Amino acid sequence: MLNCFFLYRKPVDLSAKDDMGFTILLWACRNGHEKMTSYLLEQGASKDASCTHGLQALHHACNNNREAVVRLLLEAGCPLDAADAMGNTAVHYAASRGVLNLMNQLVDAKCDTAVQNKAGQTVNLRNCLVLVN
Repeated sequence: MLNCFFLYRKPVDLSAKDDMGFTILLWACRNGHEKMTSYLLEQGASKDASCTHGLQALHHACNNNREAVVRLLLEAGCPLDAADAMGNTAVHYAASRGVLNLMNQLVDAKCDTAVQNKAGQTVNLRNCLVLVN
């Protein structure tokens, strides 16, 4: 369980970044900390902050198969089709991991499944998946 004590005792700059460009929210999403993610979103943490390679919270959650965190981020209105430095969106990461539950969540939220990354890859070409509603 993540210890949130430090957040309650003194002010913390939620937009502060470490050497890799990670905010507290990015770390929470990457590591699947649902309660921390929820708390940080409630406190106004930036939903579109990105790390050095341009990955945002939704990218990290999808890339690390954090289904509950993805749900929280979608409910909070995180950017759905934001692209990282390579042009990959959250659905590219979900597809690259072959995680159909995440892909279904993103498709239900109306992500763009036809978007191409900088290599010209779409979700369907990247994994040879056919998305059926």
